[in-house]
Amino acid sequence: MVVTEAFVEKILKEAVAKLDSRLSAISVSQTATKDQLSAEITSQFNQLKSEIVKLKSEIEEKDTIIAALQSTLDVQIKATDSTNQRLLELEVRDRRLNLILHGLTKEKHGETLQANFEEVMKNNLGLEDSPKITRLFRIKQRFDNVSVRASNSTKKAAPPVMFSCLNEWEVQTVLKSVGKLKGSGMRICTDLPPELNARRNLLLAKAKEIRESKSFAFVRLKQNGSSLKLEVRNASNDQWIAYDDVAVS
Repeated sequence: MVVTEAFVEKILKEAVAKLDSRLSAISVSQTATKDQLSAEITSQFNQLKSEIVKLKSEIEEKDTIIAALQSTLDVQIKATDSTNQRLLELEVRDRRLNLILHGLTKEKHGETLQANFEEVMKNNLGLEDSPKITRLFRIKQRFDNVSVRASNSTKKAAPPVMFSCLNEWEVQTVLKSVGKLKGSGMRICTDLPPELNARRNLLLAKAKEIRESKSFAFVRLKQNGSSLKLEVRNASNDQWIAYDDVAVS
């Protein structure tokens, strides 16, 4: 077989044609794959976007529910606080004229609680006129045995004595003299609710601090229902002013 130049040229053209055909097929395949990937990515993105929108809607719905619940809770808290405050006011009103005397020994044969009480008011508190009271009785409750080292024996502490004064002036008259009971084994306290009594003790300690510092000539504890505050002034003819207002300014 004679290999001519025309034959070689024909063979080369056929090879080039086959190569072009393969390259075209590869290009089409790559384009199809690229379009397929792009479509899949777009689909996944749209699905994710839809889920985000749905999740955001659910969060907003939950936030609305939580806000509504919080609003309801706030209303309930305010109502409860208001009710508790009214109950405290009623309790204070009922007990504000009561005082409790601790440490008064039990009456011996022939003695009366009334006589022993008046003796304490006169001899220990220095009150010539015993305060006007509407009731006087011992509070019935359990007491633990108290050790008495001197006699190596035990005895039951006498129940405290509750007495109700006729008015607020009588209460303050007694309270101004309670310091004279120091060392006697007796003490007098108010019958206020525990939380109010604790605040009263704090304010009394503050009043003592003010007196010792001599920053004001006069200081007093003012009570109005369940409200307690310290008032001060520098002269007897000055107007009483709230200590908190002075301290802030």
